[in-house]
Amino acid sequence: MVTMTDLLAHSHPLVKEVDRTVGKTGYTNSFRRPLGSIYEKTYVWLQDIRGTHRRRWHPVAWMESFLAVISLPLAQNYLDSAWCPRIECTDGAPGGHGRAGAVFPESVVAEVCQLADHRG
Repeated sequence: MVTMTDLLAHSHPLVKEVDRTVGKTGYTNSFRRPLGSIYEKTYVWLQDIRGTHRRRWHPVAWMESFLAVISLPLAQNYLDSAWCPRIECTDGAPGGHGRAGAVFPESVVAEVCQLADHRG
């Protein structure tokens, strides 16, 4: 968070620093579904300027990076909170009609989550 804030304060930051920091904040934001699509234009901009030394911020990339930084506290998870009894599943249907959900006992939810966390 501090690194990205520092980069946002510079008008011509190092491209490799922006690329690395966007990758780290993008990875962090991927853990919370609503935050996963903040860097829509920034990835395209970085792809175009990769390999250069310094570059002026693209206005949209600056705004997306700013939003990613201020939304990082929202990515916090409480690991000691109770299990949600509702399990929902989706498939890849583009219309959104491949969604199902049901309520289960907490022990079943904990076991399913543990199994889903490990491969095999």
